[in-house]
Amino acid sequence: MKNFLFLALLSLSSNSFAHDFSSQLGNDISSTDYIYISCDNLADKIHVEISGNKSVGTPIISAQIFKDTKAKNITSQGNNSVDFQGGGGAYQMTINKNKKGVVNYALVYHCEDANGEHTETDLNELQNQ
Repeated sequence: MKNFLFLALLSLSSNSFAHDFSSQLGNDISSTDYIYISCDNLADKIHVEISGNKSVGTPIISAQIFKDTKAKNITSQGNNSVDFQGGGGAYQMTINKNKKGVVNYALVYHCEDANGEHTETDLNELQNQ
């Protein structure tokens, strides 16, 4: 299932230099993953896409992205991508769900300069529940 989600999400990406990350949230409704993405000083923004299983009854995945005093939210259903213009530095992301149940998800992410060119992008997973 993870491989399917990963391949499906990659097909959504318009940038061949995008990074990918996939994981799973546990059964408990409070399961939350915490991710830290670093963009180099040349970055103008970060682009993030999220996908999860869209079967009826499956929890909806939500990602909250934070940098400095700004925040953005995306979900695996509906608005599943965002460009967050926060410049270079650290972007923090929490990933959670709307109800109980084990669920897989996949992210595509990359930092871009003002011209839309890919810049250095690193991800660290700080918490996996």
